[in-house]
Amino acid sequence: MPVDSAVGKVADAIREIGREVVLARFRQLGAADVSLKEDQSVLTVADVEAEAALCRAFAAVLPGVPVLGEERFWEEPEAVVGLCRGGDFVVVDPIDGTRCFAAGDDRFGMMASLHRGGELVAAWLHRPSTGEMAVAERGSGTYLDGVRVRLDRAAQIAPVLGAYDPKCLAAADGALLAARAEAARMRRVVNSSHEYLDILRGETDLFVATHITPWDTAPGVLAVNEAGGVAARADGAPYRATGFRGVLVFASGPGTFRGALGGLLSGIGPAERSVFPPGEAVAERERAACGG
Repeated sequence: MPVDSAVGKVADAIREIGREVVLARFRQLGAADVSLKEDQSVLTVADVEAEAALCRAFAAVLPGVPVLGEERFWEEPEAVVGLCRGGDFVVVDPIDGTRCFAAGDDRFGMMASLHRGGELVAAWLHRPSTGEMAVAERGSGTYLDGVRVRLDRAAQIAPVLGAYDPKCLAAADGALLAARAEAARMRRVVNSSHEYLDILRGETDLFVATHITPWDTAPGVLAVNEAGGVAARADGAPYRATGFRGVLVFASGPGTFRGALGGLLSGIGPAERSVFPPGEAVAERERAACGG
């Protein structure tokens, strides 16, 4: 099925799953429904159920295209190897911001991205609690609830409002980023989908991310870029869905992006750690993730 034919069908499926699976569990979780994953992030039964439903939905709309879910990754990390081989695949984040979800905070989202020949070609970002849906398609723009988003802030030099996540930086660099960000009236990240939607709505100008995974970053990269903003690695390397280390900057315009590189991130090294938890399997997993 052509990408443009699939975009609307996938958006409808995500909305339905958000309503019937995710919201059905919201503020209804028992103690046995919540656990911690290997990296100490929160997992709920809703994550597992929503991921299964999303995999079924994509199989129906895009038969034969492999689907990599965040929760499957932690069960089968070797599955990410296929992402490096230049084929077609889908990445889904069934609940982005599970910590918020489990705490009864409605600032959580659902995200997915479609990659063809290794290129990021479509993305979906949905906030079930409000019904907001952002859809992006390479070359066709980003739409928020059916209205095209046009970020036009090229003249802006410094960020006005935004968020940062120092999680994977070296301790000294993380402290420096935090001090600079707070001086610039930036706050700590809520979750990725929340920050992307804030930028698309025009409510914030910048998000600096160091916790890099394809399920957390690919939808935001396409949505922000197709809306006229700038989403790119701070080191200038091309964005790859399989790059698990680095600093990504999401900005409402080129002026904000340049200001972040020249000020907020000046002198700060690359992310020291990846999302993989400490342990003997780290090197093996990172090699697998990068196809080595």
